[in-house]
This record gives sequence, C-alpha cells and structure tokens, in this order.
Amino acid sequence: MALLRAGMSVTDACMEVGCTSLGSFSSRFTEVVGVTPSAYRAREHDAVLAMPACVAKVQTRPIRDPSVRDSPVKELSVKASSIKDQSIRNEEAGGGGAV
Repeated sequence: MALLRAGMSVTDACMEVGCTSLGSFSSRFTEVVGVTPSAYRAREHDAVLAMPACVAKVQTRPIRDPSVRDSPVKELSVKASSIKDQSIRNEEAGGGGAV
C-alpha cells in the first residue's frame, strides 16, 4: 500500500513485494484492502502524508474482517486474558487468590 501511495506502478509494486504473478497480487490486494491496486493508487492520500509514517502504517493496515476486531467474543477473550494475567501476578506477589 505504501509503494502504491508513493506512486509506484502496480507491476513494480507487485515485483517489489515478492509476487511473481500480477493477477495473484491484484486478487489478494483487492481481497485484503477492498479495492483494486490501481484504484487504491489513483485515490487521494493527503491524510497519510500529514501524519508520521509509524502512525500511517498502523492506521492504514488492512484488516481482513473489520467485524472481528470489534466482536464481543474478542473483547471477552481480551478481558479474560487480562484477568488471568492479573491473577498470576497476584499469586507471584504472594497475594494467592483470584482477582
């Protein structure tokens, strides 16, 4: 995505990331990003230029299924993991019990 935002051709970006098939690259890019590489390249990217590269990388990182990121199941899993980690820390500190 960064290569295309920088103006590199789709073919050159394909080869640069290690793909040998332009068709496979285009199909996979479209699946992950949601638009074709050509359409992505043609789009305005002014907002990305206004932020540091590290922030742009995080904010423009493709997500295969956005509903998974905000799903209640994932939230519960994260909360359960946090509770378990806290319980382990308490035991290690001599607290010896659940949170």
